[in-house]
Amino acid sequence: MKIRNALQWVLILLTIAVLSSALATYVVFRNMGDRVSILVESITGMKCLIAAVHPCFPCGIKASNITIYSMSGQPLLQAKEISTQVNLLRFLLKSKKQSDLFNTLEGDQIKLTLIRNENGEWDIPQFFTSQRSRNSAKDGKAFRRQISLTNLTISIKTGKGESTHFYKGMEADFNPERESVICKLSGINESAQISFKNGADKQYEMQAENFSMALLAPVSASPFPLENLILSGKIRATSNDNKKFVIEGSGKIIISNFHHSILSSKTIDDIHLPFDLHVNLTSSGIENLSGKIDMAGETAIINGKIEGWEKPVIDMTINFSDFSYDRAISALPVSLHPSLPDIRLSGSMTGMFSMHLDTGDPDSLDYSYTGHIDPLKILNLGREINIDDLKSPFRHNVRTETGKGISIMLSPGNPDFIPYRDIPRSLISAVMTAEDERFFSHRGFSEKHIRGSLIENMKAGKVVRGASTISMQLAKNLYLSPERTLSRKLEEAFITVALEQNLNKKRIMEIYLNIIEWGNGIYGIGPAAQHYFGKRPEELKPMESAFLASIIACPRRNWHPDPLSKIGQGWLEYLQVILCKMHERGAAEDEDLREAGVSESRIGTLRQKSTGH
Repeated sequence: MKIRNALQWVLILLTIAVLSSALATYVVFRNMGDRVSILVESITGMKCLIAAVHPCFPCGIKASNITIYSMSGQPLLQAKEISTQVNLLRFLLKSKKQSDLFNTLEGDQIKLTLIRNENGEWDIPQFFTSQRSRNSAKDGKAFRRQISLTNLTISIKTGKGESTHFYKGMEADFNPERESVICKLSGINESAQISFKNGADKQYEMQAENFSMALLAPVSASPFPLENLILSGKIRATSNDNKKFVIEGSGKIIISNFHHSILSSKTIDDIHLPFDLHVNLTSSGIENLSGKIDMAGETAIINGKIEGWEKPVIDMTINFSDFSYDRAISALPVSLHPSLPDIRLSGSMTGMFSMHLDTGDPDSLDYSYTGHIDPLKILNLGREINIDDLKSPFRHNVRTETGKGISIMLSPGNPDFIPYRDIPRSLISAVMTAEDERFFSHRGFSEKHIRGSLIENMKAGKVVRGASTISMQLAKNLYLSPERTLSRKLEEAFITVALEQNLNKKRIMEIYLNIIEWGNGIYGIGPAAQHYFGKRPEELKPMESAFLASIIACPRRNWHPDPLSKIGQGWLEYLQVILCKMHERGAAEDEDLREAGVSESRIGTLRQKSTGH
């Protein structure tokens, strides 16, 4: 009997609950259009259009084909379906604000478009702003809200561009009491949890797994290509004044499907960079930067600071410990060395690279390396390139811009081939003056040229000058395309090391002078001397050698035979500079300078310099 009575009371209570739910639903749905408009207005403060609204069991509402407009009149949120449930307790307690009757929101097929205007202001719903939280606190208790969305598309539009990304789902938890927001995003093969907590210290945290950073590209001032970055790891930012941030993180960055004409002509895929990072970020720069980057087990530890953002002053050190060249190059995608896919290296380094640069004054560039460094050795350039073939006669094929093929045989059997012993001293001196003064003393690279080209390119804001030595030019002419990319420069550097490693300087100079272009369709010093001066190279005068050296950098400038009779004053002065340098090396006499129009006073100064009096 007692059990039966208990069941009766349970049935009575369930009946009351159902009737209460029905009553609540009826009251809520009475004057539905006005109530939904008020609800949306109270939550977002923005105009809303809803195609239809229906009751949703047990005591909720479901709206379909919703569009909420931003303050500028642009569609901000579009949804196929959004539903919510009425909180009966708050309804029965007659909550003053209708928006407080709802603490959950579910939606499907959502498109959210966030627009930042030219003033840097966003058109976003009020519940995303701090003003909303303050208003809730003034009106009484601020209630927790939870949002669950499926099939979500987010677009971000700014003056920098636009990005769009699809997510299978999003869950957000707004907790005013704890002043925190937690948002979970899940994509096809990616996920991220982003959280924010207000208080004495504001905390921002992101935990990601294969998470694409592309969505943030239009709002980021970062020089990194966010649209091509994938993040796995954890990053936390803390601030007590929203002006200074301590940023810490660890994980892995993957650069995927990235293309930049300066970097490479190929698309770069799958660069994996494990990292550890600590940064003190301020409005005036980076006070302290420390981090670690890993390349296939080879670690580089970075420390430094950056003063200013507009024209930053950069001080940076990179520490290497038993850093293997071969393992490092193996970690790079082949698209960064496409002509040398099977390259193998040997050697390592342990030490510190230091750099200082005031970007407002490129001449301030200073860098150095201290520590142990093994000479880089090339074990193998791959199947396509064998430097040993250059030690004996070989055939070099050239493809001109018009598509015409030219074949050059570097062999005594070719009358146009000029062996090193027959190349006049004046020509070698002139070429070194114009192209590479320290050719016979360096090992393929000139630190002076590298620093000078970096400074000049920074001043111009683009690549206007290379740092190529004669050995580097030979590497390019023999094996590489004429494209101007960093990846080609990397390949050029490796081939240069191999040339210097396997050939003596005389053979490098001999090949160089016999294959480079001296005019439109003119390759090699033999044909060049005949075309311009009607003589063999060994018969060239110092002034003629100076001219030939002067046009190596611009061989297609429409030069004609007997060029010295038609040369302009500016070019003549350049030839005089080359001749004076040749005189210092003993490759030109006083009379050669007089014939070129060099003044007696300048000749006298050069003579005193050469004799030491």
